[in-house]
Amino acid sequence: MALETATLNDTRPDAEPEREPDVPAAKFPAMAEPGLMAASVYCSGRRVRDIRIEEAHEWAAKPGHVVWIGLHEPSYELLNRIQAQFGLHDLAIEDAGKPHNHPKIELYGDGIFIVARTAQLLDGRIAFGETHVFVGAATS
Repeated sequence: MALETATLNDTRPDAEPEREPDVPAAKFPAMAEPGLMAASVYCSGRRVRDIRIEEAHEWAAKPGHVVWIGLHEPSYELLNRIQAQFGLHDLAIEDAGKPHNHPKIELYGDGIFIVARTAQLLDGRIAFGETHVFVGAATS
């Protein structure tokens, strides 16, 4: 199972990215924890920096910033940490932890949970998979 977690905030074109000093990539390696593929913040379509899960809500609340967290077969502990950052619904977290869901779009308060079937060509054969996506505005 692949789970992509996105939290959207103000995407005004005039919003300036808030940048911090460059942080060495080794400080936040994507594979530092099982299941975590990437955790980054973007503004105006450009990556600002990599972040820790515990920083996600703070960055998502900044005007014009988008937090993208990519997961692959995450543990429930990791999903629960992400849930705590964004106030994700319990049923959405339960669904995200289970592979082989039917394609769907579920509304949970101000957030959306999407299960999409994916296909890719691998060695001349079509391989099917699934991607889960959370989308929602950050709240204070």
